[in-house]
Amino acid sequence: MPKAKQEGVPAFRLKYDICRNLLGKPGYLEFVEYVLKSYPPTKTLSQERILTLADSFAEGETHKPTTSTGPRLVWEALPYALDCDHTVTGVMLMNASTIERFIQYLPTDLQVRARQILHGDVELTPEQSSRLARPETASVSLNICDHRFAMRIRHTGVIETVGSEVRKHKAIDIRHHYLDPDTANAWTSLVGSGAAYPVYEECRLALNALVESEPWRKALAITEPNTVAMLAGGGAPTKDCVLMNSLLMHIDRNRMIHYSLMDTSPFMLIQTACWMCDHAQANVSQFERIDLDLTYGNILGLDDEDRRFFHRHGKALFGMTGVTIGNMSEKAFFESLDRASESGDLFFMSAETISDDLSDEKAVIDKYDNPNMRRFIEPVVSSVVRASNSGESVEHALSRKKTRLLPVGPKSGSNINGSRSVIISLEVPGQEVTLVKSTRYNEAELNAYADAFDWEPIAAVSPSGIKSHLKQFLFRKR
Repeated sequence: MPKAKQEGVPAFRLKYDICRNLLGKPGYLEFVEYVLKSYPPTKTLSQERILTLADSFAEGETHKPTTSTGPRLVWEALPYALDCDHTVTGVMLMNASTIERFIQYLPTDLQVRARQILHGDVELTPEQSSRLARPETASVSLNICDHRFAMRIRHTGVIETVGSEVRKHKAIDIRHHYLDPDTANAWTSLVGSGAAYPVYEECRLALNALVESEPWRKALAITEPNTVAMLAGGGAPTKDCVLMNSLLMHIDRNRMIHYSLMDTSPFMLIQTACWMCDHAQANVSQFERIDLDLTYGNILGLDDEDRRFFHRHGKALFGMTGVTIGNMSEKAFFESLDRASESGDLFFMSAETISDDLSDEKAVIDKYDNPNMRRFIEPVVSSVVRASNSGESVEHALSRKKTRLLPVGPKSGSNINGSRSVIISLEVPGQEVTLVKSTRYNEAELNAYADAFDWEPIAAVSPSGIKSHLKQFLFRKR
C-alpha cells in the first residue's frame, strides 16, 4: 500500500518569506534563533537545540509540526516576535489555510508591509515576490496608470511597530504617517487643503524663487548634474514639476535627465507616479526628456550602492523638500547623505527658520493645530490608543493632544543649536507619546551644521511676495 502523502504547513513558503523579511532575518537559522529568543519560554534554549529546530522548521513545506517539543515551538513563539495581538496564537498562524488569513492575524502596521512583500498592489511574478524578501536590492517593473515604471526595492530592515514603540516609551517613527494607503491619502488631503497646511505651498513658492536665482543657475552650470535624487520624494509632484522645468531649461537639450524619487512609502511613490502620468505633459515642457524611476527605501540608510546608482550618469543633484529635515535626526540624515554623495554634488532642502525672540511661537504652533492636521495624524493615534489598551475613543484622544514648541534638547530631538521643535504628543497610561516632531532652525546654525559635513552653503532663498519663515537652502559638496 502506498504511503499517504505527508501534509505540510499551508502556504509555508509564503508565510516564511513574509516573516523573514518583516523581521530582517533572511536565513532559517538566524530567523528561528531570533523568533525563539523573543519568546520567554524558549529564550534560554541552547544553540545546539536551536540549530536542530531550524533544520526541522525548514521542512515545513512537507512536514506539519505535531508535537509541542519540535518545530511547533517556533510557531508558538512567532506571535511574540511579530508583536501580534494577544489573542493570536502560533497554531492560528501555522494553520491559516490561506495567506490572506495569515496576514490578517498580523498587527495592522505589518499587514501593509506583508502585502507589499507578497504583491504590493502591483502584479509581481512569484520569482519577483521571492526577491523582495532578500536582503540585496531588487528591481521590479510596475504598471501604474498604464505606464511602466522601474522600482528599486532596497532592503532596509524592519520598521518597529507603533505598538512596540509605545511599549518601549519611544517616539513614534515619522514613517508611520505615510506607510499605508490611509496615511498616504491623509497626507494628500492635508497638502491639498491650502490654508489648513500652508507649509506645502510656501515650500513650492520658495522652490520657484530658488530655481530662478543666480546662485542656482551658476551651480547647475558648474556641476551639470545628470541625475536628480529626490529623497523622501513621494507626495510632492507639483514641486517636482517646478524642479523639472528648471533643469530642462538649463541642462543641455541633447541630454536626458534621470529623475529618481526615493521614499519609505510605496503608496506615496505610486500616488506621485500616477499624478505624473495624468498631469506631467501639461505641466512640464519637454517631459519626454525625463527618465523617471522610483526607489522604495529608507533615506537614512543610504550606502555605497546608492552612491553608485545615483552617479551612474555623472554628478548628482540631491533634493529634499517639504521641511522633511525637521522630522528626523539631522545627524542621521547627513551621515546617510555623506555615504551616497561625491565631491561636486549639489544638495537643496527646504527648512523653516525661526526668530530668536519667539515672537512667532503662536503662529508656528497654529500651523499644526487644525482639523486637517488632526485628520492626518488620526491613523497613527488610532494605533497608539489600541497599543495603550486605554479603551479610549480615537476622537477623544485627538481632542487631548498637545502641541508645543520646545528648544533644542533631549525632548526636541534636534541636533542643531538654536533650533526649536514643534512636538505633537499624546498622554496615554504611563507615558507621553511623541506623535510628530517638526524642527525650525536658526539659519546660520543650520548652514554651519551642514558645512561640518562638507556641504558648502551657496544660497538660502525665501518665497517671493509673501511673509514666510520657510527657505530653500542650496549646498555644494566639497
